[in-house]
Amino acid sequence: KSGEPTAATFGFVNVLISLLEKESPDYLAVAFDTGHTFRDDIYPDYKATREKMPAELGPQVERVREIVDTFHFPRLEMNGYEADDVLGSIARQAQEQGFFVKIVTGDRDLLQLVNDHIIVFLAGGKMSESRDYYADDVKEKMGVPPHQVVDLKALIGDSSDNIPGVKGIGPKTAIRLLERYPSLD
Repeated sequence: KSGEPTAATFGFVNVLISLLEKESPDYLAVAFDTGHTFRDDIYPDYKATREKMPAELGPQVERVREIVDTFHFPRLEMNGYEADDVLGSIARQAQEQGFFVKIVTGDRDLLQLVNDHIIVFLAGGKMSESRDYYADDVKEKMGVPPHQVVDLKALIGDSSDNIPGVKGIGPKTAIRLLERYPSLD
């Protein structure tokens, strides 16, 4: 009624409710980006080609934070780090304590975390394209097992983050190299 944009907030709540109904998780936390990160200091062009956040999204992010707080879910965020960094750290710590972890995200970078205790639910363009990724699924999608996703991205680059790869190396060559050599080292 007030004209406040709500599409992203509505989408978040729908995914949250669906997750609670279908998964019935024992624990749930939500991670947020905080802005400037250490990557911006290392590489000033990091994410430089991304479009700025649409004006109508900013207030919705704050509304989503309010919703998370209202539900009393832990809100994870750390200055200087991206939400993905926080998610990765928490997932590894939980795994070390014997927990099984499911990360719900739209970022393929987190596929590097997949193992016997961590799965990634990767959002697709449509909800019907969203699915869980196990190690075999990561290999099928990326061409390499989860532990080589970082090396793959280092070789081919990542246009979404404006990170250049090695000149002349595309996905096929990178996959062949990583089949022959277990790591960039």
